[in-house]
Amino acid sequence: MHPEFDKFALHNQHWVGIEPFLDLDPHLRRLKGLPYVFESPLLKKLPFTKPGIYLLGGGRQVGKSTFLKQAVLKIIKEGAIPNEDILFLTGEVVYSADELRRLLKLYLENKPGPTLVLIDEVGYIPDWDKAIKFLADAGLFERTSLVLSGSDLVIMKEAMKRFPGRRGREYPTNFHYYPLSFPEFLLLKSVIDPATFRELAETPSEEWKNLPLIQKTCPILYEALKDYFITGGYLVAINEKAREGKISLATLATYWEWIVGDTLKHKKTENYLREILTGILKRYTTPVSWNALSKDLSIDHHKTVSDYCDLLSQMDAVFIQPALLEHKKSAAPKKAKKIYFTDPFIHHAVQTMIQSIGDPWQEYLIPLMTGPEEAFSPYAEEVVITHFRRNYPTFYIKNGGEIDLAYIKEGSILPVEIKWTSQLRPKDLAFISEKKQGVVAAKVNRVFSLNHLMVVPIPLLLMKEIPAV
Repeated sequence: MHPEFDKFALHNQHWVGIEPFLDLDPHLRRLKGLPYVFESPLLKKLPFTKPGIYLLGGGRQVGKSTFLKQAVLKIIKEGAIPNEDILFLTGEVVYSADELRRLLKLYLENKPGPTLVLIDEVGYIPDWDKAIKFLADAGLFERTSLVLSGSDLVIMKEAMKRFPGRRGREYPTNFHYYPLSFPEFLLLKSVIDPATFRELAETPSEEWKNLPLIQKTCPILYEALKDYFITGGYLVAINEKAREGKISLATLATYWEWIVGDTLKHKKTENYLREILTGILKRYTTPVSWNALSKDLSIDHHKTVSDYCDLLSQMDAVFIQPALLEHKKSAAPKKAKKIYFTDPFIHHAVQTMIQSIGDPWQEYLIPLMTGPEEAFSPYAEEVVITHFRRNYPTFYIKNGGEIDLAYIKEGSILPVEIKWTSQLRPKDLAFISEKKQGVVAAKVNRVFSLNHLMVVPIPLLLMKEIPAV
């Protein structure tokens, strides 16, 4: 291989063979000896062997790089593309669009057959999209699958809009890599056997009321869900807790450092970031306007608060849920927003660093696990809402009353009220009861009707979307 590629040799051990790849690659090597190794369902969905330009977005430390290496391993084992026709570049050591253009041209111009090029964290490369557009227009990607990964979701999607007609024939071409969902967490940790999982997930929800398996399984699912509230879907936390019996300050601090680092990269300040996150924690699960949030802070203008929150959203650190304009089935731009962390692990990392907790396991996480059950309530709401937002436009309803979640499916508004309690009082459900249909997700062990509402155990709602009846 040309000397230009020497600095990428560590990430291209597959050129030597599968065994060196498994033994020497920095991402695959780390998987050895871990209690839990995850293979994302996306491995079967991404059309990596078909020509096109594909985008893989997702937050920091979520496992995108490891996923890409697992994809390379799978493709090599299947013989879909020869080892030497797969190139992995890391954007952190490509310093300009000109260098990127030169590297890709050097690698691809004499390749007669199908090739796969993966550029990890492409957003680190200034003007990377100009280099890609130039090479696409030159016809260099006609036989190439080009996979671009990045953590700045909005910037990458905006850049990809500049490539109309150049993305290839496959659809979709944009993919979002999330932390493990609760169902993936259940299967990873073998909480319930796959046959039981499939029966619960595949049984029509209207038949759940008569399914004896639900009452038997729910206590197990709740214990797993409370475990998920601690580690979230981040494998680094899942494996550390399994191996060490705790989550360390260093692990939590790693994610915080990524948030701060990306904030500084966008020419913003850590002080303002801390103030805004403190304000979010203070008002968690309640609607808040940018004006109201700015009044609690030293920040002078609500636009600054909005910009920081949008940046956190682009990082996939928070999800901003708007209120719903029911007659338009769209966001109400003038109403307050709800801001959720996209995963419990991120929530804990931010809480730990904002409050300067020296021993988060002893001082924060153990008290959460052993304290009053109601302490889990915000995490239940956070997890349900951020799970649904993966597949649907989601909102909350505020119009004389409040409903935690309303998602749009096939043109219909489906409202969900989330209650981390088994004591369901009619007055707490009065507003959702006014709707023609609705689901109450509660801390119950069975499925039943309350007036015309279906009441469903929260873990089951996370395992399978429940149609409102």
